[in-house]
Amino acid sequence: MPPVADAKVDANIIEQVRSQVADILHPHYDTPFNFLRWLQSYEFNVSKTVHNLRKHLKWRKERHLDEDARGLQQSAVTAEYAPLSVVGWNQVEGGDRLIVVDQCGRIDIGGVMKSIQPTEYLHQLYRNFENLLSMIMKKEAETGVQCAVLYVFDLDGLSFDPSLLGILSGMSSIDLFLPTTVLPRAE
Repeated sequence: MPPVADAKVDANIIEQVRSQVADILHPHYDTPFNFLRWLQSYEFNVSKTVHNLRKHLKWRKERHLDEDARGLQQSAVTAEYAPLSVVGWNQVEGGDRLIVVDQCGRIDIGGVMKSIQPTEYLHQLYRNFENLLSMIMKKEAETGVQCAVLYVFDLDGLSFDPSLLGILSGMSSIDLFLPTTVLPRAE
C-alpha cells in the first residue's frame, strides 16, 4: 500500500494541493480521497503531486470526464469483445476494495484491433476506468473511508503479438491518470 499519514496531516496537505489546482478543479472531482490518492502516489511530495495532478485535471477537462465524457470515443466492439468483469466489493477494515477482472488473455485482442483503431480501444478503456472511479467515489461518499480497486489481470492464454505494442505503450500512460486507484500488486 502507498504511505499514509495521520488524518490531521492529510487534511493540511490535501488543502495545500487543492489550493494549487483550484483554478482547474471540477467540483465533481473535488474529494479528499482523490487528493489523497495523488499524494500517496507521490509519497506526499506536494510539488510532484501538484505538477502531475494539474496534467491530469487538464486531461479530464479536455475530455469532459467530470461531465459526460464526450471527449472520449465510444467503442461498442471493445465493450462487447473486451469487457471488464466487475466482481463486486470486498469489504475489509481500512477501506473496501472493488474487485475487477480483466480477462485480457481470453479475448482476441488482435481481432478487436483489426476491427477498430487503437485510439478507440484506449478511449473505451479510459471510459471503463472512469466508471470504476465513479463506483469508488460513490462508496467513499457512503462510508467516509478511502477505497480502491483490486484489478486482476487474467493472463491465461495470452500470447505475445508484436503488432499490439502500440496498445501496450498507450496503456503505460494509465498510471499518470489513475494513480493508486488500483492497488499495487502484492510483493
